[in-house]
Amino acid sequence: MRENLDESSSSFRIFIISVLIIISCLLTYYFHFVLGKGIVFSQFYYIPIILAAFWWKKKGIWVALFLASLLLITELITPVDSFVQEILRAIILVSVSVITVFISEKIEKTQIKLVISEEKYRNIVETTHEGIVVGDTQGTILYVNQRMCELLGYEREELENHNIFEFTPEDKRDLLVETRKKVVEGEKIAFYPEFHRKDGSKLWTLAQASPLYDDQGQYMANLYMHSDITELKKARKALEVSYAQLEKKVEELPGN
Repeated sequence: MRENLDESSSSFRIFIISVLIIISCLLTYYFHFVLGKGIVFSQFYYIPIILAAFWWKKKGIWVALFLASLLLITELITPVDSFVQEILRAIILVSVSVITVFISEKIEKTQIKLVISEEKYRNIVETTHEGIVVGDTQGTILYVNQRMCELLGYEREELENHNIFEFTPEDKRDLLVETRKKVVEGEKIAFYPEFHRKDGSKLWTLAQASPLYDDQGQYMANLYMHSDITELKKARKALEVSYAQLEKKVEELPGN
């Protein structure tokens, strides 16, 4: 049911932005080509630009780039104002989008930290034997508990606001990317990631990944719970080596 709500919300946002972009195009045509005015209609652009940046973060900047390009192209086709002025307006439009993205991401990260830091969750999170990581859709670590710091050998400030890729072998990153995409879509997944500790040694975990939602049911981030299986992994590897050696000795016996 939550997935249906998320899908409906996403479709609604796409519909709203599409309608606003169409209206922007119509206003551009009417004011620019019919009335020969530029400054009035371009003010409407801020509505879809701000909404898109707030809803879709960095992806929403494409809306600002499209409308800024529309503004410049129409001015090239039929000059109304100074082209330098139009360039400045286009820069302002994109700048507003970038600033909105920056502010909305800061607000989102603050909300996530507030949820995690609530007293009823904090004691459980900080005392559990499992390492806990909260990350955004780009892999940036928003929160880690003390246990995860111990597993990786880093201080909290060395992990938070850094990308998880910084602590993952390059050939193991695709697994994290695929898992992250599925979790964002609402799936809960168990997988076996590999990390490198601060001292250079390897850390293997059994990870449980799930989406994190706010009180309104809106997606906020990904939640990962890591159980250390490094010793188990080493024991399995040693067993495989021993088995291979034993098999080789059996093959070397007379009569084989």
